[in-house]
Amino acid sequence: MNKALELKKAKRTPLLLLAAAACVFVATALMPRGLWIDGIKAVAEAAMVGALADWFAVAALFRRVPIPLVSAHTAIIPRNKHKIADNLAVFVQDKFLDVPSLVGLIRKHDPAQSIARWLAEPANSARLGDYVVKLTSGMLDLTDDVRIQVFIKDALRDVLAKVDLSQSMGSILDTLTKDGRHQELLDAGIEQVVALLREPQAREFIAERIVDWVKSEYPKMEKILPSAWLGEKGAEALANAVNRMLEQISENPTHELRQKFDGAAHKLIVKLKSDPAFLQKGEELKRYLVEGEALASYVKDMWGELRAWLKRDLHSSDSALHARVVASGQWVGPRTRERSGVAPVAERSPRRSRARDGARVRAIPHTAYQRYREKLERAGDVAANRVEHRPGSAIHPHQRNGGRRLYRFAALCEHATVRLAARAHRLSARYSVARRKAPTIRA
Repeated sequence: MNKALELKKAKRTPLLLLAAAACVFVATALMPRGLWIDGIKAVAEAAMVGALADWFAVAALFRRVPIPLVSAHTAIIPRNKHKIADNLAVFVQDKFLDVPSLVGLIRKHDPAQSIARWLAEPANSARLGDYVVKLTSGMLDLTDDVRIQVFIKDALRDVLAKVDLSQSMGSILDTLTKDGRHQELLDAGIEQVVALLREPQAREFIAERIVDWVKSEYPKMEKILPSAWLGEKGAEALANAVNRMLEQISENPTHELRQKFDGAAHKLIVKLKSDPAFLQKGEELKRYLVEGEALASYVKDMWGELRAWLKRDLHSSDSALHARVVASGQWVGPRTRERSGVAPVAERSPRRSRARDGARVRAIPHTAYQRYREKLERAGDVAANRVEHRPGSAIHPHQRNGGRRLYRFAALCEHATVRLAARAHRLSARYSVARRKAPTIRA
């Protein structure tokens, strides 16, 4: 049942009983007095007094009761919400979130070992893979491609907007050139050029270019000299000369070309970091990436390819994602069970774990209270309503039970008074009889 309806019903029943007691009291007050009439009147009066007392006690918890001299002591919960929150935070912190209790709970249940035992079973690892595949497939079906593309694009734009491309490229090159690592790049380039010049296709290409040059520059000599032989020999000579030069550079760490390459790299780094022209070019490139449509097109194509690949893989019988999840589960489970240092971290270093995590654990209630403190200050009545709705059906019966208790007390007092009066009447009668029967003593 709805909490509001329960609270309304809990309030309505005592109100009807109070009205009934008031009607009985008024009716008995208008009747001629007698033993039974006075008893019923006393019962109704006691019921009204008890109901009003309990109503005031309950209402004073949640609302301000506009009664002179006592109104300052009403609305207890709204007035003391800060103290209540502080006391609850301290109670939760001391009784539920203290470090020894949490460490003992973790040691008792040992979640790491439980998960490890579960993952060690091949059937469970396969089941985990099935769950991951189904979850991923469902997420792909529910996601909106346009929103995801916009999200990725905005994220990339925010990152690019905060990056200085020229400075970043200079820093990257500076890192790459430390300890002569850029010379390794030069050596790799030399090896690739030497290997390329040794290829027959490359030499044929060079020979063709030489023949074309001779035909265009010296057309008469081309008719006299054998152009094909000249191109072939020229390509061979050029390739051999370049090979010898590159081999010399590769074998000599202090070669002049290496020094020139080193100087050019350092000059480029300095320009990238401090040259206004390079900085301006970096800003223009960043502006082009951020404001242009190339980034949006790239993100769209990238997400489309990734989504299509995931769809194909998830619907495949030999899904790579499923296989990776299963393999990971089968690897993590046995390793966690074998290595005692993975699971019982609290056992291995209890002092360090308490020192590191104790402050975080103790700060949880205080952090939660501070986070919602401002809301509680603005919504004292709302908080009182919520508290009243929770235990309302258990509190409001006391408004009618108080009348019953006062009635029982009044009835008990009345019964005791009647019995005492009857006993006194009997004692008085006995005393009178005894005096009449006693002989008169004459002086």
